[in-house]
Amino acid sequence: MARELDVFAILDRVSPSFGSILRYHMAKLLGADPLEVMYRSPSAFYEAMCEALGSKEACDYTLRVLAEEISSEEGVSVDPDLLISALKGGASDTLRWILSGSSVDRKRLRAFSSERTRRKSRL
Repeated sequence: MARELDVFAILDRVSPSFGSILRYHMAKLLGADPLEVMYRSPSAFYEAMCEALGSKEACDYTLRVLAEEISSEEGVSVDPDLLISALKGGASDTLRWILSGSSVDRKRLRAFSSERTRRKSRL
């Protein structure tokens, strides 16, 4: 199994204490460890992060910064748009795959896109 990244520790490297403070507020909102929620229920994680940061724009910006930091420091190439889409869409398997650093598999990307389209059509 791929190792799970601690996104809050990574955000602390970008701006000291930011990740720790964000984790604290998200834990209060979620009633659980946000890192566990991220891998179990990505859309709930995304919504709590947006609420804690005050807007979806701030949330998306933070996730873009996170993706850049993961890509530069962890040796895992993370596409920020794919990361945000996986979180918003609640695609936990895709999220694990993105953060694991697996090479791009076009078949898997098409399956993810199809999954997102099906979820949107149900709304």
